[in-house]
Amino acid sequence: MRWSKQKVLITGAAGFLGSALGRQLKEKVVGISVLDDLSTGAKENVTKFADEFVRERVTTSALSRFKDIDIVFHFGAPSSIILFERNPNSLAETVEGMKAVLDYCQSSHVRKLVYASSSSVYGKTMIPQSEETLAAPINEYGVAKLCCEHMARIRPENIRRVWTRRRPKGWILQCDRNLSSKLERK
Repeated sequence: MRWSKQKVLITGAAGFLGSALGRQLKEKVVGISVLDDLSTGAKENVTKFADEFVRERVTTSALSRFKDIDIVFHFGAPSSIILFERNPNSLAETVEGMKAVLDYCQSSHVRKLVYASSSSVYGKTMIPQSEETLAAPINEYGVAKLCCEHMARIRPENIRRVWTRRRPKGWILQCDRNLSSKLERK
């Protein structure tokens, strides 16, 4: 992929993952747009790389402000059980946010979507886990993340999707059938 010609949107860019990604991409891409409600991050985390900043939750209306995006990195959802449980609307907002991102990607002809899931989709299954491990979430956070994965799987073929699940010994990177085979780093 030629990053130099890409315009990216990072939801949740003021948080840990989003801001680290934004700093890495700043010199590699044409532009970086940011959508973040600053519920857990700080605006100072994005000022050095964001060419465009919208302070809102991930909704269809907020996403409609962004034009000519090539790649979406969707980190705009609670990133832990603790953060998830602080907001009684987290389940609905996480799932609705993912649906809004998928709808945006489809209607705006975004070529690639990368989003963060969680090892919480596995529940209390035995470690080590792999992409073949049966998902069995035990809380609403895991259910929401698994629902987002399933929503992405049923979307049209024109969106290339990649999702990651954090686990105790590293990351699992999963790709849909349009991308290269599954990769795993332990």
